[in-house]
Amino acid sequence: MIPEERLGDIDRSAQFAGQTRTPTDLLVDYEQGGVALQDASQGLRVQMWTLRYEDGDFLLSAENVPETVLFSRPGVEQVGLAFDNNMSPFVAFQDAGGIAYWSFDTGQQQFVISDYLPAGSHSPRCTLDEKRELLDSWRDIILAYLRDGNLYYRQQRDNYGTERLLESGNFIDLVAVGKNRKNSLQFLVMEGA
Repeated sequence: MIPEERLGDIDRSAQFAGQTRTPTDLLVDYEQGGVALQDASQGLRVQMWTLRYEDGDFLLSAENVPETVLFSRPGVEQVGLAFDNNMSPFVAFQDAGGIAYWSFDTGQQQFVISDYLPAGSHSPRCTLDEKRELLDSWRDIILAYLRDGNLYYRQQRDNYGTERLLESGNFIDLVAVGKNRKNSLQFLVMEGA
């Protein structure tokens, strides 16, 4: 949950708390998570997970978990990874059609691919905004992206149905989103000239 649906007034920028992608790692993403898929019994800060896209497959692994294929889809250009409270993966991706995401649909009781976000959306990044156990009722997967130079986000509690403008600007790339060492949700964007 992003308080007041806006960026904070106080500069709380710091180094990201975990491993993050670089501006050139478009087909790899990292997210801190639990001990195993669908197993949050030891919390959501047990180990770093890696999602990579190769030969049409979305491959997920962690130090103590062998690589597994989540799903396949051709022509993906960018990927993003998050986990929900139950350690179910959430994968955002961009292909020639735009941005969509793969997530667990509780109504259908299966993983599904969403419809595309509005045309022109790009640079999908996602994270679970709070991994500390004491704050689990405040948790949301945040799906952030850019369109027309502006930073937008959607959140899990709305089933990603409500688009919120987070910051107007001249942004050309959203490199990463995640918790920083000051326990603030941080967005790393690149501005155009």
